[in-house]
Amino acid sequence: MSEILDIAHEMAQDLFNVGAMDDVTMFKVEELCYGGNEDD
Repeated sequence: MSEILDIAHEMAQDLFNVGAMDDVTMFKVEELCYGGNEDD
C-alpha cells in the first residue's frame, strides 16, 4: 500500500474507533486501500 493510503487508512481507523465513522464507511475505506492490491 502506498504511504498516502497508509495514512488515510490510519486516520479512518482512528475515526472509526471513536465512533465518528460507521462500519459501512470504514469498509469502503478498507476496500479502497486494500482492494486489488494483493501483491502489496
